[in-house]
Amino acid sequence: MLKKRHILFLITVWMWLCCASILPDPLHLFHSEQSDAQAPVLAREALITPWTDPNILLQIISVVVTSVLTVVSILVTLRGYQENRRVMHEQQELARKEAQHEKEAKEKEHREFISTATARYHARLLQDEAMSSIKILDMPEPITLEHIHVGQRLRPLKKTDPGLEMNRGDTPERVFHFIQQSIEEEYLEGSFAPEEVLRDKKHIIVLGDPGSGKTTLLKYMLSRALKDQLNGLHHLLPIAVELSRFARSQQDNLLDFLADDWHDNHGFPTFQEARAFLEDQFSKGKVLLLLDALDEAILGNKKSERQEAYRRVFEAIKRCCSSYPAIYLIVTSRLAEYKYEQRAPLPFAEYEILPFRKQEAHEFIGKWFQLEGPEDRQRIALGEELKEVLDNTPQLEMLASNPLLLSLLVMLYERNKKLPTRLADLYARCIELLLYEWDQERLHPRYTYALLTVEQKKRLLSKVAWHFHQQRQRYFTEERLSAVVSQFLEQETPSAHSTAHQIIDELCSDNGLIKKQNDGAYGFLHLTFQSYFAALSIVEARTFKEYALQADTIEQLLLKELLQHPNDLWNEEVLLMYAGIIQDLSPLLEQLLNRKGMEDVFSITLILAGHCLVAHHREGEEPPAQQQEIIDRLLQVLHETPYTQVRQEVAKTLVKLAGIDTALHTHLFELIYHPTSKRALTESLLHAIGISGSSDDVEKLLPLFLHPETAADLRRILTDIFNRRYYDTVIKQNGILTTALLKILDDTRASFEFRHDIIRLFEQQEAPDIAPQLMALVLDPSEDTVLRIQAAILLANSSDSTTRARLVAHMNSEPQDESTPRCIAVALTFTTPQKILPQDRQRAAHILLDYLFAPPATDAESQLLKEVMVNFFGLPGISVLLEDTAIRQKLYHYLKDRNRDAEERRYIASLLTASIPIAPQRTRRLAAMLIQELQALTTELDHDGLRKDIEDLRYLLGDKHVPFDPSAYLKAAQSFLPVQKQMIRQLERQERWQLLRDRSLQPDIRAGIVQVLVEENDTVSIASLRRLVEEVALPLPLRREVVNALGLITNENKEEEYETARVLIQLANRDKEVRDVAMEALWYVSRRIGVQVVRDRFSRRLLLQP
Repeated sequence: MLKKRHILFLITVWMWLCCASILPDPLHLFHSEQSDAQAPVLAREALITPWTDPNILLQIISVVVTSVLTVVSILVTLRGYQENRRVMHEQQELARKEAQHEKEAKEKEHREFISTATARYHARLLQDEAMSSIKILDMPEPITLEHIHVGQRLRPLKKTDPGLEMNRGDTPERVFHFIQQSIEEEYLEGSFAPEEVLRDKKHIIVLGDPGSGKTTLLKYMLSRALKDQLNGLHHLLPIAVELSRFARSQQDNLLDFLADDWHDNHGFPTFQEARAFLEDQFSKGKVLLLLDALDEAILGNKKSERQEAYRRVFEAIKRCCSSYPAIYLIVTSRLAEYKYEQRAPLPFAEYEILPFRKQEAHEFIGKWFQLEGPEDRQRIALGEELKEVLDNTPQLEMLASNPLLLSLLVMLYERNKKLPTRLADLYARCIELLLYEWDQERLHPRYTYALLTVEQKKRLLSKVAWHFHQQRQRYFTEERLSAVVSQFLEQETPSAHSTAHQIIDELCSDNGLIKKQNDGAYGFLHLTFQSYFAALSIVEARTFKEYALQADTIEQLLLKELLQHPNDLWNEEVLLMYAGIIQDLSPLLEQLLNRKGMEDVFSITLILAGHCLVAHHREGEEPPAQQQEIIDRLLQVLHETPYTQVRQEVAKTLVKLAGIDTALHTHLFELIYHPTSKRALTESLLHAIGISGSSDDVEKLLPLFLHPETAADLRRILTDIFNRRYYDTVIKQNGILTTALLKILDDTRASFEFRHDIIRLFEQQEAPDIAPQLMALVLDPSEDTVLRIQAAILLANSSDSTTRARLVAHMNSEPQDESTPRCIAVALTFTTPQKILPQDRQRAAHILLDYLFAPPATDAESQLLKEVMVNFFGLPGISVLLEDTAIRQKLYHYLKDRNRDAEERRYIASLLTASIPIAPQRTRRLAAMLIQELQALTTELDHDGLRKDIEDLRYLLGDKHVPFDPSAYLKAAQSFLPVQKQMIRQLERQERWQLLRDRSLQPDIRAGIVQVLVEENDTVSIASLRRLVEEVALPLPLRREVVNALGLITNENKEEEYETARVLIQLANRDKEVRDVAMEALWYVSRRIGVQVVRDRFSRRLLLQP
């Protein structure tokens, strides 16, 4: 671009050029004039110049004027051009600003629209009862989810389910116990919160049985996401999709399906805008996509149609996750149908929803009965009663592990203030729910294309249950199940074209009463359902066309088959269900009471008759004629039997019968309170009430607990009963009783044992109610140290943060009595880390260490300190001990101090060594650093034994360059039972047996090895244990432990079990020292293999009778 000065320069040059062209050449004029002859004239004319010539001047002036005008014109034109450019630029800038403003306005409007739309979407979902509440069956009103929800846990899908290993005809009680124990272990070791899994995996599929809570889980996740309350997952847009709706839409793209929904229901003016918004959210990973019930995407009347519907939904999910991998996604499905329909698994992590434990069932019941508010005491008490009923009945506890069936139990109890008195009636109601009502309630059309009617399914399930009950099988292969189903189809629907495989699939997928395990085995949803259907098959025997007999004859035939082995616990549950189904119990009782043969030592048939009375009882009906006879005979056995196990079983039966017989109820309490009653009888009745009694029964035991002369062992039993099950209903709600207990606690004249039991009784009490009395006890140096520590533990574990803070303040202050901080410091080591600040816990550790390094004044105090240190360093305090550098250095200095007693130093080293096998994982991560420190420490120690202790510590931390003797280690750790067992579990079977036969090893350590064998149900060891028990040199306590193990370790090999029973019979006949424990073991073995223990009338010897 030319500037003004450049233009002016060019104009000047142009003017000079113009002037130069006007003036003549001076040299040309001179030469021409010299040639002229008239030189004088020329000389005179030469004085005239062009600048004086008027014509030339006129031309010059003209050029100058023209140039000036040209310059002016050019300048004017240039100015106009610049002005135009300025105006144009301003117009362009204005247009740009207007366009930008319009764009920003549109973007703001769009953002406001999106914000309004999403807010409206959130509000609509939060107000949508279908999304924020649950409604089951004929529930009059839905319940808000947040008021009733109980946290559910997930576990990675496994090959086997809890209980699969129990396919050995084991006792129902042991199966229930095993399954509950397996579930408990899953919760503690291998379960995760849904948010935790989602954060880690992003895309997961959650599988479960019907009614296991899959849809409720998605509703919970939706509700939490709408409120932005998902742990670690914030600002997500939750979108819930019922996959059955998507399948009916016939669409292939989930995003298109969602865009249609958002366009129609959430205010987006066009489909394109809705899709663009969703695609943006999906691409950025801001979506939590919740896809419910993949199993319900199987739609259509023909199998091909259902498979095509499933395939289309399956592929749509895969494409969605492939296109938008950043989203968070949960798909739910019934386990059986997912396994059956899948040809290739979804590329997601597979998790299974865990059943409820007792804790979750109790929490659900508590929330249900507090829906009207915490002030409704009557409803809360009703809920506590239901908890007791579940705790008293293992079969109900198994039902309560399924949230749907638990909801049914709760509704029945709320409506009738009780459950059906007959367990069989309750199971009939549950089966009706699962077979028909649940899918009908969910409006799922499975029943429209069902291959069998509901009644046909009941008959088929009865046939399957009876067949596999006869085979003593809890789980069975598909081949064997198909054979039973095929036989049923030939008899029931000979013209049907359905295959056994199709029927099995329908039984598994429709209602889950038959459940397919992950390894291909099949089984009933719970063992109790198999027992119920097996009993139903006896009652409805007339439907079995293969029997060419009259119906009554068939029933008697099948019942006779069961009664051939009344001692067999595998049959007992079926007999009890049968007793609950039939109308007239007397014929069954006659057969049980009038069995011929030798004396039944364990009174099994009599006990079974008592259980049948309870199973058959229905309020308002006349009891069977044999009821009083059964009660009288049971009372006789209670008084006369020499066997503890029999006495306890009879007592439990009598307590159950007392619930239906008022006179018996009164008589049992008279026995408990009668001063001349035998101690063993009273203890058996107390234990039985604790297991099978009601809260009213337990409350009647309170005077016995409060009586100052009650024996300490009886009061301890009562304390366990109150704490274990009845605290909330018997103690916590009884303010007068609490006041009386505190008064006894304050009375120093009361025995230590009595006051000790009272503190134990308050372990579940909310601390603010009793904090002043407990705090006074802690701060009183004249009180017993153990009581002070117990009281401090209660305060330290209080849910009230103010109480805990006061306790810690007393520890950190400068009290006149030095024992107070030590008692509180001990208490803090028993407190969960979440309740105590790390610095306070560290301070407690230093207080105890300082006390340890300053030797106690008395031997008693020293022994107490050792017990404290075992608990502190061996168990809860290990992380503080090893993770804190200052504490470690203090310990190392103590171990190197040659002025201290070597045994005291070895004790500290043994504490450290004993701690390692049970140290938490975070402590083990310090192993490399600790090994290095301990290597340096070893060179500075002056005592060989101490060096060996530290070498053991290094070995346990992972230093395999030092020698290690497990026998010596177990001897050194004999004070630490949990450590011993943990170490024993790490040994090979051969190493265990070497130690078990090592006579130099203490009997209690060898007994610990036997206990581990029992805990692991080590069936391989049974034969060796039988040989070991015959050794005369075996110490008696160890021998009794081995005999006990023979009864508790179960074996799939029935011949092995028979051999064990024969060894136990011999011991019971000839060895008085182990007779009682041999009889207890024989009780379990004989019931597992279905034989009776009888006494020969002439020789009086015990015999086994098949």
